[in-house]
Amino acid sequence: MSENKIRTLIGFAIRAGKIAAGRSAVTKALIKNKVSLILIADDASPKIIKEYSNVPDVKTCYYLSKTEMGEITGRKTTAVIGICDANFANSINKLLPPEAFSIDR
Repeated sequence: MSENKIRTLIGFAIRAGKIAAGRSAVTKALIKNKVSLILIADDASPKIIKEYSNVPDVKTCYYLSKTEMGEITGRKTTAVIGICDANFANSINKLLPPEAFSIDR
């Protein structure tokens, strides 16, 4: 049930123009201090995980696969999504399971 709600909220954020999808878009949004939550795909490369895991003042979680994230964003695959709205980020954060915040799952 929560997974459907999370996907719906990400979809709303996309339609509202409040996400950055993909490595370059997320990096640009981070430089502008727009990202409130980073979603990294479970099967993202170690390079992506290392790059986005310890961003100061931004919560990071590991959720869905690259393919699932791609389906949500309208791409073939997406390894990282930045949520660029605090309200969307807080709503998604509340629905995520606790294990989504640990890379050592």
